[in-house]
Amino acid sequence: MSIKKHNLHWDLKLALTLNHMQLKEFAESVVRPNGVRGVSHTAVIRVAQHHENTPWLRDAIKNFIADSRKENPSFWQEMEVARDLR
Repeated sequence: MSIKKHNLHWDLKLALTLNHMQLKEFAESVVRPNGVRGVSHTAVIRVAQHHENTPWLRDAIKNFIADSRKENPSFWQEMEVARDLR
C-alpha cells in the first residue's frame, strides 16, 4: 500500500489522531541523522505538505504513518475506500 504524495499531510494528521499525539510530540520524537532528537513542528508540516525536501524527515513521517497503518488496518482500509469514492 503506497502513500500518495498529495495525501502525506492528511495521512500524518490521521496517524497522529489515532496515536493520540500532538504534532509537537511527534516532532520532538524524530531523530535526526546526526543522532539529535527533535525537529521543529514547522519543519514537519513543510515536509508533509511538500514545501521542503528533507528525505530523512519525509522517511520518518512515512514510517510513522506505516506503523499506524499496521496498528489500525481496518480504519485505514475504510479511509482508502472513502478516498476512492470521492
